[in-house]
Amino acid sequence: MRMFEPPDELVNIAELDSQAEFMIIRSLLESADIDCSSPDFNEYHVKGRNPSYTVIRVQVRASQAEDAVALLKDAEAHSRTDEPDENDQP
Repeated sequence: MRMFEPPDELVNIAELDSQAEFMIIRSLLESADIDCSSPDFNEYHVKGRNPSYTVIRVQVRASQAEDAVALLKDAEAHSRTDEPDENDQP
């Protein structure tokens, strides 16, 4: 007898406003071997919906959700520290 584990449920970890943001996040997650998808991306892309009407949900497997969220938070924290300070003079 061959036993199979049930498929891992997909969970939403983020909602985005743009295709570009989704592509960056997908690339970041996939570089960490975290598969991600979006049920909204193809509809958004094909129909060219206005971001104010449609969000792009980012989904990962439930077993990878904690790692995915931590990775995104870490990336966001690093992007904020890389931004120039308003008080910095060139």
